[in-house]
Amino acid sequence: MLIQPGPHELELTYCTNVHPGETVEEIHGYLRDVTIPLKERVCPDRRMGVGLWLSNRAARQLDDDAEAMTLLRSVLEENRLYVFTVNAFPYGDFHQRRVKEGVYSPSWVDAERATFSARVARVLAALSTADEPSFSSLCGTFRAWEQPGDRERMAENLAAVANVLALIEDKSGKIVRLALEPEPMTSVETTAEAIAFFESVVFRQGSEALARRTNRTKRQAEVAMQRHIGICFDTCHLAVQYEDLPQSLANLQAAGIAVPKVQLSSALRLEEPATNAEGREVLKGFDEERYLHQAVGRRRDGSYLRATDLPELFAGGNGWQDATSWRVHFHVPVFVEELPSLQTTQGQLAATLDALKQNGQTRHLEIETYTWDVIPEERRRRECGENLVTSLEREYRWVLERLGVQ
Repeated sequence: MLIQPGPHELELTYCTNVHPGETVEEIHGYLRDVTIPLKERVCPDRRMGVGLWLSNRAARQLDDDAEAMTLLRSVLEENRLYVFTVNAFPYGDFHQRRVKEGVYSPSWVDAERATFSARVARVLAALSTADEPSFSSLCGTFRAWEQPGDRERMAENLAAVANVLALIEDKSGKIVRLALEPEPMTSVETTAEAIAFFESVVFRQGSEALARRTNRTKRQAEVAMQRHIGICFDTCHLAVQYEDLPQSLANLQAAGIAVPKVQLSSALRLEEPATNAEGREVLKGFDEERYLHQAVGRRRDGSYLRATDLPELFAGGNGWQDATSWRVHFHVPVFVEELPSLQTTQGQLAATLDALKQNGQTRHLEIETYTWDVIPEERRRRECGENLVTSLEREYRWVLERLGVQ
């Protein structure tokens, strides 16, 4: 959906990774059952953007089968839908019983991540009507997996994808941008780490690798890396790190790092956990077996605790009970400000939208609440609406109202 809440145009969509959809056939199913009914509620008289999640299986189908590509393009056009951004983070079945750290495999250490990303880029260039479409991916690897020498391999694989993106631009004129997504417990968790990663791995080592594999000069390679690779700014992930999100955006801009895409969501927040027994019990209800729910706690001296998953917060003798607050990576609908004795980081999300409305730092906004069906059922029924279409509609309306769009 194209909107203009301030001096700059923005595109708003939702990420279809909320749906099981590992195959092209499943994509057609959720477009029919959810996306098209949602469009009728949100923008019946104009085109609506789709933030398409492409698994490796779906990307391969569309890349290899011209008929499948033509059919999907036709369905989108007939229903006044268009694709301007793709989520290429989850490689396989994102709705299987257990995903957890498996979502980071293959990582950017592996050549298969580059192969998958190149495939997605070709599909996106063929499918999208936008001049500058974006696609998001993880940034690096799961932190516990990283070994010496891995960042050099990451640079090589990122350079390989940048080369594909440059060739797509030469052929079609479309500037497809890869947006790397910082996340807790990965190679790049914070904005400061993202800036360091881009300066070292993407812009320096990646440019050197791109120059070696092509006939570009070092300077030409640097321009290509900067032009085609940036940050996917996830408001949930960075709020978990206690960042001031408008300041983080300003820091990325000052460092010369593009932000092709911003993902809109809130994290869970618990204040004074030692004296908030009810809040701790409510939070325990969000511990589920499919996704990883990393957490950061702030101690009274301003230092931080970090956990890979929710159960670590409730184990005895680890200091978490003495923290002043906890923040947990669990994407909740953007309109939810608080639950019984438990809050969200909606305030940081709202501040981010206020900043983006004015600074034009990105064009692509994507609501991402893939955790819909693992939100505790009682909470989902009370707080999120009667069904997914209703919840997504409320998310759109909250964002549009925050942006001042009628």
